[in-house]
Amino acid sequence: MMVIVEKAKPNRWGEKGWKVRWKIEGREGSKTLRGVTKPQAEAYAAKLRLELLEIPGVQKAPVSLQYCVERWRKQKWGGWEPATRESVTYAIQRIPAWLMRKDISKITTADVKTALAEVASKVGMDAVKKTRQAIAGGLTWAVDDNRIKSNPAVGKVLPNKAKGSSKAARKKAAARERGQTVDLDEALQRHEVLSIISHTSRHWQPLGIVLLETGIRIGEAAALQVRHVNLNRRTLVVEASKDTAAARFTDNGGYGQDKATKAWRSDRTIKLSWLAVAVLRPLVEGKGSEVYVFVGPRGGRLEPDRYREREWRPAAKAAGFEGYTPHDIRHHVASVLLSNGVTPRTVAKHMGHSLQTLMKIYAKYFEQDDDRLKDALDRAASS
Repeated sequence: MMVIVEKAKPNRWGEKGWKVRWKIEGREGSKTLRGVTKPQAEAYAAKLRLELLEIPGVQKAPVSLQYCVERWRKQKWGGWEPATRESVTYAIQRIPAWLMRKDISKITTADVKTALAEVASKVGMDAVKKTRQAIAGGLTWAVDDNRIKSNPAVGKVLPNKAKGSSKAARKKAAARERGQTVDLDEALQRHEVLSIISHTSRHWQPLGIVLLETGIRIGEAAALQVRHVNLNRRTLVVEASKDTAAARFTDNGGYGQDKATKAWRSDRTIKLSWLAVAVLRPLVEGKGSEVYVFVGPRGGRLEPDRYREREWRPAAKAAGFEGYTPHDIRHHVASVLLSNGVTPRTVAKHMGHSLQTLMKIYAKYFEQDDDRLKDALDRAASS
């Protein structure tokens, strides 16, 4: 069965509209709707699908979720980027086998919740969200093909975070294994960050060093091009960020697109240390201005989500700092700058924050300024 909504040709009075065409079991027809919006035409088409399902003698053979998911992937595959295709493939592989074998007409919202809870016990919530989208995609195809009337994967089906699965809980657990206590407000120390970086693959270690030396976001690093780096002036221009939203594979292939930075103040030019210059030099010299600085071993672009899952998370666990993310490097950089007396306004500009945001996030470092102020007043009174 097929029901399609398409633009209708204007009539002789110039009136525009939408045409709903349908075809089922050798029978077909159409209806032109004038003076309606596209959502109204789609609502009519949805109602028509339900009516067509009630036609005597028209019955779809039962199919499994695996069949529907594969048909959905085949239908959308051509419009996806390579990164999106890989993300979808991994998401489909995470769907529990028992759900994939189940007849779609018997799948309920409770089944979807149970399956996602099972996935959540093995991977993080980002991966769970992508898995839900894969399940929803297959069931959406089934709805469009009039095999089921509604999609049970739509709505509040994501599981609550299991106890102990949050980043804070993992940080505390990792600290206990090291025989330490952890202050969640305390930033990582430099040697701790370097320990994590050393456990990543050799290809990605320069990325970790640049994050440590600059404090830029992982999405901003993914969008860096050779033209943004000036080794002679020791500067780095940040003007874009790669989209890293957790559930970002879409029908139009929008996953991982470059976009504007987080806020207008995030567009900035920052200074580079001698170590950052030394690490960046072999990555940019002799390359075209539009070439991306950080690419994978096979030449593909840096995918922030993939880097977190495959490189950083295993490295942090191996180093004894499970629960920490690449974003924690930014907190280290900001804390070091503030502790060394750099003015808050300069630090805010370097990090791409507003001054108000910086004061809120790093309030405890400004408490030290109160002590310095008291000492200065005491010295002035004694002179």
